[in-house]
Amino acid sequence: MHHVRIRSLAVILLASLIMFPLSALPLSVVVEKALTESPRMQDLELTKRDTVLKIGLNQAEDGVGVTVSGDLTTTVDFDKSSTLLSSSGVAATISLPNDGNTAIKISTGGISYKTSDNTYSVSPSVGASHTITYGLTTDNRKSLSNRQTEVLATSTYETSRVNFTTNLYSQISTILDNEKSIKKTEKELADLKRTLEQNLTLKLVKEGSLVHRASEQAIQSKETTLEALNAARDLYLRQFKNLAGFDWEGVDEIPEPNLLFEADAKKNSALTLKSLALDLAKEDLALEKAKYTNTSLGLGGSVGYASSKSINLKNETVYGNDLTVKGSASFGPTSKRYSISGSVSASYDFEDNTFSPSLTIGGSWSNNPSSYSDSLKYQQTENAVLTADLAYRTALDEYNQSVVSLQNSIASYLMNYSLLLQTIAYNQETLQQQQDLFARGLATARQVEDAQFDVDLDVYSLNSSLLEGLKLENQIKSLHL
Repeated sequence: MHHVRIRSLAVILLASLIMFPLSALPLSVVVEKALTESPRMQDLELTKRDTVLKIGLNQAEDGVGVTVSGDLTTTVDFDKSSTLLSSSGVAATISLPNDGNTAIKISTGGISYKTSDNTYSVSPSVGASHTITYGLTTDNRKSLSNRQTEVLATSTYETSRVNFTTNLYSQISTILDNEKSIKKTEKELADLKRTLEQNLTLKLVKEGSLVHRASEQAIQSKETTLEALNAARDLYLRQFKNLAGFDWEGVDEIPEPNLLFEADAKKNSALTLKSLALDLAKEDLALEKAKYTNTSLGLGGSVGYASSKSINLKNETVYGNDLTVKGSASFGPTSKRYSISGSVSASYDFEDNTFSPSLTIGGSWSNNPSSYSDSLKYQQTENAVLTADLAYRTALDEYNQSVVSLQNSIASYLMNYSLLLQTIAYNQETLQQQQDLFARGLATARQVEDAQFDVDLDVYSLNSSLLEGLKLENQIKSLHL
């Protein structure tokens, strides 16, 4: 499709300056001003900003989580002048934002201190746990959902701007067509009155005759039409102000439309959203399947040290210093049909020089009583993929149909526009010819006025045609949004 080139006709441009108000604004200024001052576009801007903020919050990555807990209890015995300070300890858990849900726990353990005999006990410890999953571990749903929101917000905003501009073009075209009809009706009314006056003067028509009454009826009909057109103009001007946010001042410098169109489904946001919906459905299916195929290995370990000073029944001071090391592991499918676990621990008493190891092995098995409901859920997820795929293919067919329809509209417009240019050129040549004949006394002033009037109306026809072309250009933009 070739780029539409608008012919520059000097006489037409001159006529534009004569017919349109000197305060008329270029179309680009009218559009930009309307986009800025229109209440509906201001609301759209606010909605866009709010959506951008929400997208930013959704895209924020998980950070390191820290949880701290603890308590302290004070007990006073006034009879023995003794105070007991005790606490279950202060524990801090640090959760790392990784796939294995790594957690590090640091704890002071239980703490107690008795002032009367200076006895105490402390048991600090540090531990960590991590889970290794074999199978599908990545979850892209968040990124896909954020991408969906971003595409939807951007396309909604841009599409609304394009639609607003198209509506503005339509409103301007309506006003220009109304002005053209008013001028045409005014001329027809003036011609009817002048013809009737001339016929009465030349006594070609007798007052009160059928011809005279028919002429007056025709004049009255034109006056009624003119009143209706003027009333409609007031309505159109109010509609323009409601749409644009400011009063109509006229328009000029309407640019040529760019109707170069290459179909590209990848640029269409509606198709992109359907594609993302399909990807999300596939991701849900993959994650649902992973519940039955993934296995996980959970690892954990801790080191604890206990130190205490106490008074026994023989009023002897007893010290205790123990080191305890623990390790654990569990293995099984994420569906929890069965699991195998084991743990090992060992403690060493520095006072008694004793070492105490222990080993624990456990496991569980289930006949998976929820397998039927799980199977139905898995089947529903599969159906969701098929539905999303069908929706994408349907949207692709609709896009292709829109492409064909738009191509036909562009071809029709170019043909009509070419015919309009021929008419404009013909009317201009006719005007030039009538002016030459009038200069030689071979044509009347009225013939020159009629030819000039046709050229004047061509300005409206050209501007209306350009606006229709710009509306087609917006349709091209919409398919690429």
